[in-house]
Amino acid sequence: MFDKFKINPEILRRYTSSPQQIADIKSSVLDNGKGRGMRILDFYNGRGLFFSLLPDRAMDIGYASVFGIPVSFFTQTGYTHPSFYEPEGLGWLRNFSGGLL
Repeated sequence: MFDKFKINPEILRRYTSSPQQIADIKSSVLDNGKGRGMRILDFYNGRGLFFSLLPDRAMDIGYASVFGIPVSFFTQTGYTHPSFYEPEGLGWLRNFSGGLL
């Protein structure tokens, strides 16, 4: 079933100038707000999938979209560094950003 999706690497090199045209991962670190210092890995592929992986938040998937249409829940809190976690009562809601649930 999956054999029809295999691409010969030589053909791929011939028709693309860079592998980043097919898929890529970009690493960044937030530098402001409550997310300061938090790492984000942005993944995308040439088939319309994009998502942000949050290594500092147990590999949570933050924002996600397919063909530019958001498919993840995202609160107004935005990304929050794990050091702001509040385990007492409903305190965790102050730092909950949502993500791909």
